[in-house]
Amino acid sequence: MSRPRIIEMECPHCGSVEKIQIWESANVSLDPSFKEKILNGDLFKFRCSKCGQIYTVNYGFIYHDMDKKLMIVVSDNIEHSTDLINEFMNAGKSFGADASDYTYRIVNNRNELVEKIMIFDVGANDRVVEYFKYLHLQKLRQEHPEINDPLAFFNVYDGNDLSLDFYDDHFKMIDQVPLKLQMISKQFENVKKDEFVINQEWAAKSLLSKE
Repeated sequence: MSRPRIIEMECPHCGSVEKIQIWESANVSLDPSFKEKILNGDLFKFRCSKCGQIYTVNYGFIYHDMDKKLMIVVSDNIEHSTDLINEFMNAGKSFGADASDYTYRIVNNRNELVEKIMIFDVGANDRVVEYFKYLHLQKLRQEHPEINDPLAFFNVYDGNDLSLDFYDDHFKMIDQVPLKLQMISKQFENVKKDEFVINQEWAAKSLLSKE
């Protein structure tokens, strides 16, 4: 089920402190309306009752899709997030449910959460996506040394056009690479079930270990 929680938050615009409702978790199978709010960011936006300004709050969050058997934990504490995942799997066993065939991921922020949702929605493999991102980012760093830290983001346009969008450190798009689903849906053999963090650091370590 989806779990709300009340916290106190200071408006970044006027400094007013007020109570807001955040969500510790959202089950998009039981509450489908949550998914669109997550994808468009509305679940993390709040309007200050004093000055009327809208601001975004980044907070720890669990995304649960029972239909896709997908759970994504938004947190910068990998150890704690891993404990939450293990607790979920153990709780399932106590009720006679097998949660070992779920896909579990840990991400740092809402943008990474949205990206993972889109990747799994189209049936892609996020490991392959991270490989593509890493390799093209290496190419961009060589071609554009003036860009301190280029960024890459998986995107879906018009429901079925897939691409990797690349941005400079001012969030200006500098490149776009079209993708075909068959290119990024390759399955991995001997996938580690406890490998929950699949990102650029993972891609770099994984590729270097193959050399």
